[in-house]
Amino acid sequence: MRTPSWVELAGRNAAAESVNVVGMMAVDEPLSGSVRFDFRHAQGGRWRIEHEGQPIYLSSGSSSVVRVDGEMQRLDGDFRLPIMGAQFSPLDLLGPSSLLHRMSTTVSVEGAAHHVEVGGRAAWSITLLGSGGHDIIMTFDDATGVLVRLEDAAGVTRLQVSDLNELGSFSESLFVWDGRVHAARPGRGRTRSTEDDGDDGDDEDQRIEFMRSRVAAQTRAQDVLSVITAADSEAEARAALMQLLDVTEFGAESIIATPIGQFRGDFTASDRHTLEAMEQQYRSR
Repeated sequence: MRTPSWVELAGRNAAAESVNVVGMMAVDEPLSGSVRFDFRHAQGGRWRIEHEGQPIYLSSGSSSVVRVDGEMQRLDGDFRLPIMGAQFSPLDLLGPSSLLHRMSTTVSVEGAAHHVEVGGRAAWSITLLGSGGHDIIMTFDDATGVLVRLEDAAGVTRLQVSDLNELGSFSESLFVWDGRVHAARPGRGRTRSTEDDGDDGDDEDQRIEFMRSRVAAQTRAQDVLSVITAADSEAEARAALMQLLDVTEFGAESIIATPIGQFRGDFTASDRHTLEAMEQQYRSR
């Protein structure tokens, strides 16, 4: 069996956006332990993610809803709320929001890939050096290109996929929520009702505000952590962030909802690049 290069592995992961797969993903959270997700992905950016048998994220490719505080809320554009508070989710395995897509410009390869098995399936494991100087080991399924395991420099498995299978097709109804979609809580998402189509310009402004706030927080990560841990309530933490970073209430809520792992250097570099692209596109409108 020929060993694929890093470029080939990255290309396979990018192409995985067109595969129809089902599987289970376990995420190791340092503080809360393991979080498990059951997922289905179909070409066209369609997702169904469940936790303990309950749908928590659905995307038809054109619209998405996520469960927040027991309610399904609609997401728009570039919004990526943490799912179940976990650092990783199935969205990190493939597609335009994948972990590899976000960090591919900030890593270098250490050595060649080697053949392994994950969940009884052939896979390729490769060691990468991130911008922060720490090794990570990424393992990709041979047949689909899906990321199936991530290990840190200490050899601790941070996420792993099991029961991965390719399917011919899915029912469209799997990716559509037919229940009530609630308006997002003020400051943590949309304030308008779901019946109101809103204004595309307002949506774009809010997406940019979201990214500006997060990049501002990543730039001063230690100060952000300090004011949050010193606060006695979420309201106090929100107010402290608004003063520290000169962000709006919405921006402060976005920062509070950001998983701590996304303050790493690789995420910071990727988010800065995304923000620059968004602002350039906005100026050219």
